[in-house]
Formats: sequence, C-alpha cells, structure tokens
Amino acid sequence: MARILLIDDDEPVRRTLKAVLEQGGHSVAVAGEGRSGLICFRQNTFELVITDILMPESEGIETISALSRAKPGIPIIAITGGAPIESIPGGRTLDYLAIARELGARATLRKPFTRRELLDVVESCLEPAC
Repeated sequence: MARILLIDDDEPVRRTLKAVLEQGGHSVAVAGEGRSGLICFRQNTFELVITDILMPESEGIETISALSRAKPGIPIIAITGGAPIESIPGGRTLDYLAIARELGARATLRKPFTRRELLDVVESCLEPAC
C-alpha cells in the first residue's frame, strides 16, 4: 500500500480514480489543481503522485517540474485526455506526455485508460528498480 497524491481538475475523474486506487489498497489524497497539490505535497509524505497535465490555473507541466525539484526521484505519473500532439505557431508541435517525461514523470497514461492499466502503472512506478 502506498500513499498517493492525485491532482486533477475534473471532480468526477478525481472521484473515480481515487476509488480505483483505494480499491487497489492505496491511501489517496486529492487536489483539484497544481497549486493546491503542491501545498498538499509539501505538507505530507507521499510515495507517488498522479497529475493531470491540462488543467486551468497551475497546469500539470509546471506541477511536474515543481514536484521534481521539491523531491527529486519522486515517482510521478502524468495523465491527460488532451490531444496527443498540439500544433503551435511556427509549425511546431507539443507532445505533452513527452514533455512530462522530460521533466520527471516516470510514466504517462492517456485518458481514457482502464482500471487495470492504472493499477499496473502505479505498481510498476512503486517498484524500487523502476
């Protein structure tokens, strides 16, 4: 059993993911956006963080970067339901999940994902050799 911080702006998603993780034997704290997630992270001890990437306010890329600076090596799983790659001015593209990995996310999941996919990724990120 691990203590997990779940950060997602979508309340029904938070509720569902929290239930899945708790059914998997984990203890879960939740936050609705990056800033409150970082406050919770600094005030508590967690073995793993799951954060959405596309959120209003403090979004997930900023949150992943701040989490990695606050506790280097903390396993982070980045999740998103957004477009896999977004076009930006100048003909360039942004792949949010690739950026999340570069900034410290150990794993990524694209919504929608299954209960089993979530629990498998959580377990693999909690393994010491990961």
